Amino acid sequence: MPKYQDVVLSEAQLEDHVRQAPDSLEPGLTFLANQVQTNFGRLDVLMADSGRALVVAELKVVQDDNMVAQGLDYYDYIVENRHALASFSHIGKFDVNQTPRLVLVAPAFSQLLLNRCRWLDLPISLIRYQAIHIEGIQGATVVYSEVLVPPRTESIEISSIETHLNYVTDEGLRNAAKDWITKLRDLVGASISLSATKSYISIKAHGKAVGELTAYRKKWLVSVRDADGQWQHIAANTLESFTEAVREIEGFALGN
Repeated sequence: MPKYQDVVLSEAQLEDHVRQAPDSLEPGLTFLANQVQTNFGRLDVLMADSGRALVVAELKVVQDDNMVAQGLDYYDYIVENRHALASFSHIGKFDVNQTPRLVLVAPAFSQLLLNRCRWLDLPISLIRYQAIHIEGIQGATVVYSEVLVPPRTESIEISSIETHLNYVTDEGLRNAAKDWITKLRDLVGASISLSATKSYISIKAHGKAVGELTAYRKKWLVSVRDADGQWQHIAANTLESFTEAVREIEGFALGN
């Protein structure tokens, strides 16, 4: 039986292994780019999975609890700029309509990091690696294994409009939102649709998203999609600011 011993890799060496054999981390992964410049520094490796979704990979050669925050910064940049990235000729093909994923690669993960990851509402995978030198084989062999993120101890999902409304403890703001939703439905009838996701109330007009209401205890975060398709976010913690913010949604819902 061949003898082997552990090998310590540099981040550059680990990145090179991932770049050359991405499907060793997960079947179907393909390499797109490495050292991608972002507002937060250089992203280690950008890949696409078997469904052509973007995969943001953050690599560490030591156990590092801060890699979650660093990975999220890169993930945020990629989500916001994926349409622009799709136009770059040096980056391979991927599906901009698929939800990007975050992959953390390290030799070990602490329980603290695992506990933090279970509360993230995004597709995340943790991959542990071991680098070994096998007698008779040149260079290091890298072996990967997935570490499962522990499940949440309780569900905090908000899945109905009523539950979103009741989450707001400011009675005036809660009632203002109830009245506005009723008014909006009466104004546009069948052309408007409201639905609850886990995180917010979605407002669509003629099948197109025009606004979102995210509930907080003492305010609403009102998100409005403008004519250029860009989202504007307004924190409404008074009746006046709420009324002004949702008026923007009314304008788009009515086609004004």
